[in-house]
Amino acid sequence: RLAANMIAGHLLLSLLGGMGSSMPLSILWVLIILQILLLMLESAVAI
Repeated sequence: RLAANMIAGHLLLSLLGGMGSSMPLSILWVLIILQILLLMLESAVAI
């Protein structure tokens, strides 16, 4: 179950990262904040 959660979190990070190049700057900041939050969540799950 832990591995599935980590894979799902990594997939979300990858999808959000791929969308960043085609977004306006204001939405890009929201994506950056979301990526940081998801990275923190994925790190917390890994502990």
